[in-house]
Formats: sequence, structure tokens, C-alpha cells
Amino acid sequence: MQEINRPLQARQVRRHLSEVKGPVMDRLQRSELLCGQLSGQVFLSPAEAFRALGEAGEKGPP
Repeated sequence: MQEINRPLQARQVRRHLSEVKGPVMDRLQRSELLCGQLSGQVFLSPAEAFRALGEAGEKGPP
């Protein structure tokens, strides 16, 4: 995930995550990804992400 994030950041593309739960979230919390390398946010559900990003003026896919 860190390797994917670098070229996206270079293009100023923000990557958000949703539905990250349980052991996966535990592992991410111990990684550098959530400690400053993730360019976006982590949401509990896709619906929450669409709502929050829509309110923030984020553009979705064309």
C-alpha cells in the first residue's frame, strides 16, 4: 500500500480507505501508512466516505 501511495501523492491524488476493520485495521495502525503517509482518510463505510467527501467538495470518478 505504501508503494501505491507514493506515485498517487506525486500526482496530488488522495487515497481514502473504507471498511477497514479488525486485524487489518490493527496492522495498519501499527504501520507508517496511517501515521502520516496516507493522503486521505479512513472511513467506517463507503456511505460515510461518500457523504463526507461530497460535503468536502471532493470529486469522484467522471
